[in-house]
Amino acid sequence: MSNRTLRRLGLLLTVLALTSVAVVMPAMARKVGAHREQVSGERWAVQRVADGEFAYFDGVSGRVVEQSATAIRLEWGDDAVEIPVGGRNAPGLPGVLRYEAWFAILAMAPARGDIEELEQGLADGSIQPRFVAVARQPAPGVDPETWGVADTSDWRFLFWTLTPEGTIERFDEPYSYTYYGKEVVEAGYRSYKALKRLPSSSWQFVAAMEVTPGLHTPAARNSSPISYPNYAGVRDDIDAMGWTWPASGVAFLVLIVGVLFLAASFVRREDKMPPA
Repeated sequence: MSNRTLRRLGLLLTVLALTSVAVVMPAMARKVGAHREQVSGERWAVQRVADGEFAYFDGVSGRVVEQSATAIRLEWGDDAVEIPVGGRNAPGLPGVLRYEAWFAILAMAPARGDIEELEQGLADGSIQPRFVAVARQPAPGVDPETWGVADTSDWRFLFWTLTPEGTIERFDEPYSYTYYGKEVVEAGYRSYKALKRLPSSSWQFVAAMEVTPGLHTPAARNSSPISYPNYAGVRDDIDAMGWTWPASGVAFLVLIVGVLFLAASFVRREDKMPPA
């Protein structure tokens, strides 16, 4: 095959692939968007508390103070709870942000409509949020700054609700699931294994993601439904794509072949080179 023919074929494949991508990708986005609008689970608007002292619910105040090198103290109204340090702190940051790698205080509200409207409602006080604290902890007895950071399978997530009455309620609802054929029952926390089995629309899942490193979130670590069948959010989105999912894959493969053909057509072959 001559270089001219190879170049024409490469150009044809590239144009065909780019045209297909231009048609398929918008269709894919529409299908996923329509699916997410129909999903029955709640969506959440989340505001993260940054200041070390804060007030919600008509003046109920709270604060977070460093109790020791191994624990912080969360005070809310007349109640308080001591929380073991679960990760690396950032002393240079102000308020609660210095603990943001493993701890957060969140104002959350569910939404079926526009997330921006919800965020505005949280900001102006027209929406009453769920006010929660969440902490990510390593396995008991493990240094949070060494193996506790790497051993994600043993991470534990603790949840508290900060009530309008000024009390702190620990989330102790038992939760059971099957893991490798064995029933596991958890109370008072969610392990990383259990978290992956919770609906991604649950407030516990959303809160836990706020203290989970970005590269360790289920969506980032395992975006394939084959390698991660337990993360329903990704799997359902891919199912909703329908014909656009394989079509986009074929289009990108054709694009790669077309670009390779184009690149190869500019390589001078020995049988076409002038004699020395």
